[in-house]
Amino acid sequence: MESNRYFSDIKELYKKLSAVPSVSGNERAACGAICDIVFEYTNFFDSFEETPAGGLLFFHHAKKENAKKILFDAHLDTVGFCVTQLLDGGFLKVRNVGGIDKRLLFASDVEIYGKNTVKGVFVSTPPHLSKGENKNKLPDISDIYVDTGLSFEKMCELISVGDFCSFASSYTELMGDIICGAGMDDKICAVAILIAVKMLENDKNYKDDNDIIFSFSSAEEINGSGAACISKLCADAAIVLDVNFGREKGVAEYESYKLGTGCGVSYSSTTSRELTDAVIRCAKNENIPCNTLVEAKNTGTNAHNLSNSHLGTRCCVLSVPEKYMHCANEAVDIKDVLSCGKLLCAFAGRFNSIYDEMNKGKIIKPLPEVI
Repeated sequence: MESNRYFSDIKELYKKLSAVPSVSGNERAACGAICDIVFEYTNFFDSFEETPAGGLLFFHHAKKENAKKILFDAHLDTVGFCVTQLLDGGFLKVRNVGGIDKRLLFASDVEIYGKNTVKGVFVSTPPHLSKGENKNKLPDISDIYVDTGLSFEKMCELISVGDFCSFASSYTELMGDIICGAGMDDKICAVAILIAVKMLENDKNYKDDNDIIFSFSSAEEINGSGAACISKLCADAAIVLDVNFGREKGVAEYESYKLGTGCGVSYSSTTSRELTDAVIRCAKNENIPCNTLVEAKNTGTNAHNLSNSHLGTRCCVLSVPEKYMHCANEAVDIKDVLSCGKLLCAFAGRFNSIYDEMNKGKIIKPLPEVI
């Protein structure tokens, strides 16, 4: 019954978060609505602040002095588009923000965030009208039109060059606990963090002796610069959450795992082996389903920027398997999101012993002051 309760929470939190537009470069416009959603769901956090890069930080302060800091990070931004040109007939052109497969765009719904939110659709030439070399040729995204259905005059009143756009917010439930929608990357991982803190909030045995920071970071989809803001927190350990490749046709087995088999933990040359081993042991001790992945170099997440900053935060990457990444209907299994939340909760509850074990026999030097 408890799992069913969290299943419902996962669905509702995702629907609320995905309805808030946060295309890379426009995250700051989402901060107010995101804060409302977080504080409506949990009383775990004592305070929050916006980062200079447009992200959000939520703080839970321990009931003792000199507490160690645990950082959980999920990125706020999503892929999307930016308006580049307004054309006669209610059409406009866009450029992509972040990595988007142009094969997915034709006839897809889009939302343009001008003075008001305007609905549009990427145009599609009927196949029986496509001729010659253009029949099998994909145009660049910058050459694909979006139809708003407005007159040119009305469109110019509502939309300006530079306005952001994204795939239209959507939500679909499939069989087998699969949910689909836009912006799963990475808002479904933010949901996993919120589930974890709700579990801590409800756990009467939780000792509450560590500071816990939830980072909703910015700019991950374009350059990862938002991670620079959170590196200055000097966390004793950071778990970076992001989606990873779910098993599907065309995706190699060595770089993916099946939906419904639990969260993923990545081994990488840019993350902490000690912390990663500790997270995997924690999953085994709590019988939480977990997959291990090997990403030999960069994990493609904020962990790379965090661990390689001049402050060198010790990082582990935890992931939710996802199909159809960076499209209008990304798909995840609710069971995997719940597994991720349970593992974060268990890690937070065991962190002091984990920290001592990781640093056994090591000389710990104080970090330099941040100027």
